[in-house]
Amino acid sequence: MTKARRASLNDNYFKNFYLCYCDKQEYLPGILSEIYVDEHYVLCYVLSGKGKICLENKEILLSAGQGLLIFPGRTCRYIAEQESSWNCLRIGLSGDKAVQILSELGFHDFERKFSCKNIQQLDKLSEQLLDATRGTLEQILLRQFLFYEFFSVIVSGFDTETYPTTGFNEYVIEAIQWIKENYGDASLRVSDVADYLGISRNYLCTLFKQAMGHSPQEYICSFRLSRARELLAATEYSIDGISYSCGYEDPVVFSRAFKKKYQISPSKYRAYLHEQEKLL
Repeated sequence: MTKARRASLNDNYFKNFYLCYCDKQEYLPGILSEIYVDEHYVLCYVLSGKGKICLENKEILLSAGQGLLIFPGRTCRYIAEQESSWNCLRIGLSGDKAVQILSELGFHDFERKFSCKNIQQLDKLSEQLLDATRGTLEQILLRQFLFYEFFSVIVSGFDTETYPTTGFNEYVIEAIQWIKENYGDASLRVSDVADYLGISRNYLCTLFKQAMGHSPQEYICSFRLSRARELLAATEYSIDGISYSCGYEDPVVFSRAFKKKYQISPSKYRAYLHEQEKLL
């Protein structure tokens, strides 16, 4: 990878829907990228070239003017095709109502590629975002304005034939929100979520599979591990304490699940973060 630019922002001043980071990467032909696992939703958009996003169980080919919305906690890698380099823009985003807002914007299908013709406008907006990195209120407001304009440009340029704009199922939206509020309860089951919504467990699983590509149980596990990863990075809580707070009754089970997903144990991950801080 060369010519990478990144701005880590986390403007959670706006709680419902906000920008976490913006980066641009050039991937060299045929070289597999490092592993990415984001705690946020990630909108990946291709500015030039052609390549593949390798998710845990599938590969998605994207060329210039195409993009993909990736769900939090997904392990992915990027690889350019052999002919030329691949320039990608990645927008990390989050918020209490992120799923609902993304749905209303037309992103009802996660990890399904879309087409948007407004490449030059999006490239220009990303450069403005990367230049607006100061922590003043003026810059925070500017970033949020550019962030909203970015999505306005994306939606106005949607190829509606390849990405229909029907809404994300409201049961799925409510289920995700309820899981986020209750993931720390070790006794949480998919049937509890279905009971809260007043629908059958099988129907909830069907809706989840259609919208997200995986089951509610897989989402619960992924969200718990994603939250644990955040706590390992942002706090000095004990690993046992983090495992309990994220819905694991047994820290050993938690450590195994964490290592299986991220290819590193919780203790080694925290040690790695501390080493990285010393280098700054």
